[in-house]
Amino acid sequence: MRRLVLRRWSAVLAPLLVALPLAARAEAPPDSQLPDSPVAFVDLALHDTMTALAMPVGAAMPTRSEQLRLTITRYFDVAQLGRNSVGAAWQLIPPAQQADFLVTFENFLVTNYIGALTRPGELTFSRPRVINDAASGAPLPGDGRTVVRVDVQSSEGPPRPVLVALARRDDGSYRIVDVTAEAISLGNVLAADFSSFLRRNGGRLEALIGALHQKIASRANDR
Repeated sequence: MRRLVLRRWSAVLAPLLVALPLAARAEAPPDSQLPDSPVAFVDLALHDTMTALAMPVGAAMPTRSEQLRLTITRYFDVAQLGRNSVGAAWQLIPPAQQADFLVTFENFLVTNYIGALTRPGELTFSRPRVINDAASGAPLPGDGRTVVRVDVQSSEGPPRPVLVALARRDDGSYRIVDVTAEAISLGNVLAADFSSFLRRNGGRLEALIGALHQKIASRANDR
């Protein structure tokens, strides 16, 4: 399997996640009470992600990986990310295999992407702001996503924009469907890597699932 663009994407996204202050915050609200404001939703999602990343790798229950998993499934639309990464072939895959892939895909996100982020030096960041929604008057993407921007400033260069794309679920709540750091989209990276792998392996999703399991195991052995 071609080496996924993990290190570069993680390196440019990490500053955003670790720049957030560990301000005192009440226990996370239930999913039914997640913020309806895009800015507040992203702020809470990033805070909870940073809190999970700050946990020692060998922390007691819940472990760092378990806390990251809870955060990802809470704020990200993992199923949509997974479906989009496979592309049009998704509709041809049996439901049982779809379910198997999504479980593996979630594990892959936890261990090989979000879990690979590291803590850089001192950083400052701008307040999250919506850059395209109906209220701002800016054009919405064709899929109706709302995009929230945060600029991250380090001591070694100009501010770096990070764009968080949100979509509403059927119940009206927001979920993150993509993150773009320095023009590198997580969704596009996954789609490019997975589609290339599937083309070389006769479109067999089971081969991709096996390759992801190998990536997960390799990451676990590196710890």
